[in-house]
Amino acid sequence: MTWSEMHLRKKTGILPMTRCSFRVEKVEQYRQYIQAVIKRHSSHRPVYGEVELQTIFDTEHDHYQLVYAGWHKNHRKYGCLMHFDIKDGKIWTHIIRGDSDRASHSRGVETEQKQSG
Repeated sequence: MTWSEMHLRKKTGILPMTRCSFRVEKVEQYRQYIQAVIKRHSSHRPVYGEVELQTIFDTEHDHYQLVYAGWHKNHRKYGCLMHFDIKDGKIWTHIIRGDSDRASHSRGVETEQKQSG
């Protein structure tokens, strides 16, 4: 602890923000951003079938997903629309599906390969 940190602690009772605490605050901010994006998209109702959107927030391991599940014309529907992770203080986007499942899925795989490679 430097002299200025000891002086600050003596006067205020708190220590200045360190790099470690800055990272923790940054990751917490990322968590809030990701959850806000997923919540905003989960508020939209699917236009067909008996399909519901489900949010998955694993804040302990920093995995976040928006999935759809249900039925449409006697066919089971299930898939991931959005998948984010926070690793090493960075946001990783694994998949984001748009209107066209086939085209968007290939973009999501391509994005995943670029980031992991």
